[in-house]
Amino acid sequence: MVTRLLGKTTDIVEVWNVGNKTSSTPHDENLFKIEIYSPKLNDAEREKFHSSVQSCLYLSVKARPDITCAVNFLTTRVREPTADDLKKLIKVIKYLNGTIEYAIRLGGDSDGKVKIYAFADASYGVHPDGKSHTGIFITLGCGPLMWKSIKQKCVTRSSFEAEIIALSDIVSLSIWIRDMLREIGEIDHDEPVIIMEDNKAAITVLKNGASTSDRAKHIHIRNCFIQQFIESGEFVMKHCPTKEMVADIFTKPLFCRLYCYLRDYLLGYKRSSIT
Repeated sequence: MVTRLLGKTTDIVEVWNVGNKTSSTPHDENLFKIEIYSPKLNDAEREKFHSSVQSCLYLSVKARPDITCAVNFLTTRVREPTADDLKKLIKVIKYLNGTIEYAIRLGGDSDGKVKIYAFADASYGVHPDGKSHTGIFITLGCGPLMWKSIKQKCVTRSSFEAEIIALSDIVSLSIWIRDMLREIGEIDHDEPVIIMEDNKAAITVLKNGASTSDRAKHIHIRNCFIQQFIESGEFVMKHCPTKEMVADIFTKPLFCRLYCYLRDYLLGYKRSSIT
């Protein structure tokens, strides 16, 4: 399987004939910015662009979560791609060219135990339409068990709101994963899911009770949904320093040093000290 995916990576790179050119990250700070005056690709270029983006999407789902954020954005541009979109795709291709041997490594936490750690993060208002972006990373201690990079469907009024939406999404996924692992005997029935969150306001609201203030009244249902699992002890919420928030890699373009640091924990090349 690994050999086949490595071959898939090589095939994607060879299509664009980038030679020895590489990139340290699969994106730059303008990833979500759409250049409306950039010329559109011709039919042949558009077909080639679409095919490569689909190949990159397959790779990101199977073995390369580190390109997920960039690739998910590019999938929204396949109908009428522009020269600027092509530039962003080539950035991904060059990154793959320099990291062809990378893949997922799985394992338990630093004590060798299997526990569910769920990292949720949101980047507030990063899209041109004002919507935020959710990043989700679920691990058993080392490497990714599940990950998502999703544009939120509604416009939020604060980073707190965006974080609550991300948390409600990860709670739903964590319940499903927890129940599956319990059924096959991988975790004990009294083992809680550990939710890692870097927004202290969200942690305070959820630990102290769902707020009905004007600031949070419109997301009261989401608050209550998350809080029921915290009150029952099924979920434990912990603060995660922003620099250790692995899910941040799915929410926006990061500068090179931070991206590479989080990537190593994402893929399982290192174990985080907080798991």
